[in-house]
Amino acid sequence: MLNKGNLAFADEAFAAEYAGRGPGQIKLFVKELRTAFPDLKVKVEQLIAEGNMVAWRREHIGTHKGAYMGYPPSNKTLQWNAIIISRYEDGKVVEEWGEDNLLEVLEAHK
Repeated sequence: MLNKGNLAFADEAFAAEYAGRGPGQIKLFVKELRTAFPDLKVKVEQLIAEGNMVAWRREHIGTHKGAYMGYPPSNKTLQWNAIIISRYEDGKVVEEWGEDNLLEVLEAHK
């Protein structure tokens, strides 16, 4: 979804109860991120799975071409990292927790 903008994949990967709002919540997130960073590329650096939980570390690189979270476009290529923990039920993501340094990167490049 993040690399190609395939929002329909959210319906396959995320449960109806995801984040209390279903796959639409992740679609909105991806749409907003890809609007701000239209050339976004995400690379999974590490993946650890145990039981129904998956933790993954990913690197993001994209050119800041659109407003994001109140930050106007900088037209600079930005790089940031995230760590996400996903909980699955019946093969779909039902919950996620994450941390990233995107706001720190946006602040440094405004």
